[in-house]
Amino acid sequence: MTDNENASSNAQDDNHTPVSAFLEKDGVIEITATIGNSGASFTQLEEKVSVSHATVNKRLKFGANLGLWNAEAEPGQGEQRKVYKLSTAGQQILEQIEESSYLETLHQIRPLRDELQKKEGEVVNWAEQEENKILNEFDVSGDD
Repeated sequence: MTDNENASSNAQDDNHTPVSAFLEKDGVIEITATIGNSGASFTQLEEKVSVSHATVNKRLKFGANLGLWNAEAEPGQGEQRKVYKLSTAGQQILEQIEESSYLETLHQIRPLRDELQKKEGEVVNWAEQEENKILNEFDVSGDD
């Protein structure tokens, strides 16, 4: 069964339309908001959206199949890149996103998310530098 069939089947089981079932998936509303009125490339979406590379890719394909956005080739220096732009249906969803104050909340949380990732990196760097000390001090072995 394809992703499209799975979503349709799940949507019908849950008494949702395919669009509302899709909107419930992680990252979909954030992707829609990030595409916004200006459009966004895959790289821009991947940098800003809080889901994995693979999830962004899946959501973009599925949203395009539902007709929420289109990928348009944008000429640039050298290689052409795809820019995702909202369709009329996608614009209607964006209007609801804007009415719900989602964008304001998203603009508040993104810097916090970035700061959290920075702090996580600091802990990982510390652990890398202190690994031998940590393992020896607590007599922890790497064996499971």
